[in-house]
Amino acid sequence: MSCSERNEDSSKNTPRRLPVRKYPAHPVPMERHNTAVVLFVTVATQPRGNFLCEAIFHEAFLSACRDADAWSVGRYVIMPDHVHLFCAPAQWPAVEIKRWSGYLKERITKRLKKILEGETVASYKSIRHSSSAVTLPWRWQSDVWDVQMRSGEHYHEKWEYVRQNPIRASLAQEPDAWPWQGEVNVLHW
Repeated sequence: MSCSERNEDSSKNTPRRLPVRKYPAHPVPMERHNTAVVLFVTVATQPRGNFLCEAIFHEAFLSACRDADAWSVGRYVIMPDHVHLFCAPAQWPAVEIKRWSGYLKERITKRLKKILEGETVASYKSIRHSSSAVTLPWRWQSDVWDVQMRSGEHYHEKWEYVRQNPIRASLAQEPDAWPWQGEVNVLHW
């Protein structure tokens, strides 16, 4: 039996395996005539835990969104160990989302450490004070998850899903009661 015959025979009996990706694909955002380019992005921490739902992190996040201005951040929800956000390119051609999100995460971390070094914040559960610097017990995952919204309806559906995350995680009774969410810029569809 030849190799091609074995491949044909084995493909009839076993399902074809799909490639396993170790990292998200990050396709280039597609510019469509008269249609907005909006991405849904998730950035997460390692290890998983209850680190981000604090006023100090929220302040650092908002400041970093203003600094990382190659993409405009729209609506967002901060969860204990990850952040969901929607963003649109602020310039064209757009900066790669992986590169931009790396810069955003760096700005958040630096801003958070700057805030914490200037204050004694014993209540913030995500820090370890040492004699010389503040060390966070978490770090950002190296990659992000991103998906381009196909339509205004898709954007609305995804936003409603994200708004419900605190309820599904038993962190709030209703979406508007969750304090760690907002909108930095209005992203028009």
